[in-house]
Amino acid sequence: MTSYALLDRLRRGTWVRRLVILLLCLSSFGEARQFRKIAPIPSTPEVVETQAPSGGQIGGAASVDVDQSVVETLTPVALSTVQSGVSDIVASWNTQGLDRYLDQYFPDRFQLLGTLQRDVPVDASLVLLSVQNVSTLNQVWGIHSGPARTRISTVVATVSLSVRFVDPFKGMIQLPHTSQFYLRVVESE
Repeated sequence: MTSYALLDRLRRGTWVRRLVILLLCLSSFGEARQFRKIAPIPSTPEVVETQAPSGGQIGGAASVDVDQSVVETLTPVALSTVQSGVSDIVASWNTQGLDRYLDQYFPDRFQLLGTLQRDVPVDASLVLLSVQNVSTLNQVWGIHSGPARTRISTVVATVSLSVRFVDPFKGMIQLPHTSQFYLRVVESE
């Protein structure tokens, strides 16, 4: 057997080995996919609480008695009311005051507050960039207490934010973020 024939057999064997390794790798990727769990996307709206500048209140249903009669025609909540409420919430971020803005049924409420205290730098701040796409989702009448009725509105707003903090190695860091805020606005008529 000549050296050329020997080299030819080695080359053929190399291709066979490569093909076997490639097939093994591809089959292992297919098996790994079978073990993945699909996590459902949470659909519970985040409800926060604050005072509206018009004398109304932005907050959870637990703080207001509701008779569950639906308002016939939706009355849009004033943009200034929503902006004021979002500004108050953003100003309380990374402080002990955020607790009073979160509804008692806010998903993972205590986990959020604990993470902010433990993992977020003390000098970090949340900056409100814009409030857009404010929509009233639904409205119900509150229980009458005197001559004035209360209208309870669920409002969603798209909020652009930026987290700012100083990293000891990289300097000033800004992390932009867009989020949806679900607010419960209570107004007196």
